[in-house]
Amino acid sequence: MTDHRSPNFPQLVKPLFEDLKKVFKTTSGQTFIFPATGAAGWEIALANTLSPGDRVLIYRFGQFSHLWMDLARGQCIRPPLPARGRSPQRDSRLGPEVVRQRALVVF
Repeated sequence: MTDHRSPNFPQLVKPLFEDLKKVFKTTSGQTFIFPATGAAGWEIALANTLSPGDRVLIYRFGQFSHLWMDLARGQCIRPPLPARGRSPQRDSRLGPEVVRQRALVVF
């Protein structure tokens, strides 16, 4: 298996540039492939959708949500409001109305 760090990677993806032009319906545009880890994809997503000072509502429910919160803070995205009251039990579910009400406080 060839990953994005392999010296063979450029040879593997070079043919994709022309295929991407077809996907994006361009004949003159330059296509790019950004080889990176999944965490880099997260960072790109945050950087392209939020600005420093924005607030986000993140529910911490496991390792990935903690990583997202750390990444957002690293990009100067304002942390969510501190948790109020008890955290939900591990197997409890928050319905959309609860999330909506908490989001109104944040935004």
